[in-house]
Amino acid sequence: TPQCSYRDIIAEQMTANWALSSNQVRWNVIQASYLNGNLKTSGLYDLESRAGNVLLIADNISLDQFSTKLGLAEKSEDASPVPGVIHAECRLDILQGWANRPFHVEGNGHLSVRNAELWEVPLFSKLGNLLELTTFNWLRQKQDSGLGKITKLDADLEFLGTRLVVPQFSTNGTIIALSGEGEYSWEKDRLFFQVSGEALKEVSILSFVLKPLTWAFHAELSGTRKKNEWKLRTALRKIFSTD
Repeated sequence: TPQCSYRDIIAEQMTANWALSSNQVRWNVIQASYLNGNLKTSGLYDLESRAGNVLLIADNISLDQFSTKLGLAEKSEDASPVPGVIHAECRLDILQGWANRPFHVEGNGHLSVRNAELWEVPLFSKLGNLLELTTFNWLRQKQDSGLGKITKLDADLEFLGTRLVVPQFSTNGTIIALSGEGEYSWEKDRLFFQVSGEALKEVSILSFVLKPLTWAFHAELSGTRKKNEWKLRTALRKIFSTD
């Protein structure tokens, strides 16, 4: 089976065209299988200047396998896979070894997650556990569904040198919808995100108990990919009026 690998990334069942002209490599991957999804990419790389451009389009990538690949998964081997698929598009300019920097990446893109259970994804599950133990503990006494479900996420992406910036992201939610912004530095392996949660108006239990309906909480995530921590900056009880 035709395949291509780069570091720990392996694409299989490839249909692609390659060309080498002078010092320039060009490629057009029409179809490839990656993490149970589909991958397409076209680009060029100049071997002399060590600079290149690439367009990457990914569809139906396994959210569970992608989280594991990024080193975000913290679950036992016998745990059930986290449902959900990722769709993403990125257009990138890459410089290698310029100004003594291993990789400098500029570009932008968009990422969406569908058919997921985001409260089961490692980063979000930590936030969910914190909310259920603190801010939302009283809400669980009135409703068995806890924090509800989040099945969709959309995020804009910006690549700024050695940082991946998310200027904005948003989710749906049956009880709580999330939105926020943040960034990750792969050079320093440091991440920082600010997240707000909003109680949805169609949830009747909140309509009766909490008024006015506004932001439910503000939280911050900081640390590394493998060692990170959520902190609540504004709890639900401090925002809502129950008069």
